[in-house]
Amino acid sequence: MPILEVKSINKKFGNKHVLKNVSFEVNPGEVVGFLGPNGAGKTTAIKMILGLLSIDSGDVHINGFDVKTDCEKALEKVGGIIESPEMYIYLTGMTNLKLFSRMYNGITQEQIDKAVRVVKLENRINDKVKKYSLGMRQRLGVAQAILHNPNLLILDEPTNGLDPVGIKELRDNLREYAKNGVGVLVSSHLLAEMELMCDRVVIIENGKVTTTMSMDAIGEVSSEQLLHYYFETDKYEAAAELLKNKEIVFELKDNYISLNANKQTASELAEMFIQNGIALYSMLYDQKTLEQAFLEATHAESIQ
Repeated sequence: MPILEVKSINKKFGNKHVLKNVSFEVNPGEVVGFLGPNGAGKTTAIKMILGLLSIDSGDVHINGFDVKTDCEKALEKVGGIIESPEMYIYLTGMTNLKLFSRMYNGITQEQIDKAVRVVKLENRINDKVKKYSLGMRQRLGVAQAILHNPNLLILDEPTNGLDPVGIKELRDNLREYAKNGVGVLVSSHLLAEMELMCDRVVIIENGKVTTTMSMDAIGEVSSEQLLHYYFETDKYEAAAELLKNKEIVFELKDNYISLNANKQTASELAEMFIQNGIALYSMLYDQKTLEQAFLEATHAESIQ
């Protein structure tokens, strides 16, 4: 059973139809990326899921509870960050977490300390938040989100302000939560990071979900599809001569033989090289990336 079920939700602001029958789900143990150009409706959808905006029509269920009719129960095991996390900047990070913990029953100091360790703020947790960098405030926000051991994490642009090390640590933490059965919904504009982080992506454009696909499906190609291959050999001239004899169009680029072929033809060429005493060090091909899938799904020429 999905932890989060979003079914045909709609939202209008005046005459502007911001969300149009948006549907998707998040299952236990998976990280789902929520992607779209600026203004596509990501943050609006997340606010509706968390009960911060009313739902004009459609339904949102979390752990089986309806956000519209049983909001408190639905959000009981949800942790979230929407845009920039709000803090009491003249209080310490630890005091902020203790205040936040009062929203839930039974959160212990041990749980607070564990959240601090997870986000690696041990050395600065007793400093006032006004002295924190943007990245440190983001880490404190993540600590707040995980404080009560939620089974659903919803993070809107959680990598804002994080350096590369911080982004990797966040990615590793989210993957670890997923291993323990937590469902994660995360929006970001950093497609390379999402590609490493997510099991599945939901792409939204102009308020509509245009694509839902697994990361495995993004890279899949059919046996007949032409791919751009790169062959690395020990005898480029001999390999080139064999290709000329086969009347195969190729180029020599950066010590690689570059050509277009389907999987079957590429396999036959590799076998031909080896049978003719040419060592094949590597055979690579260009695989579709999340960025390419994103641009195709949004009909965009560049990332916004």
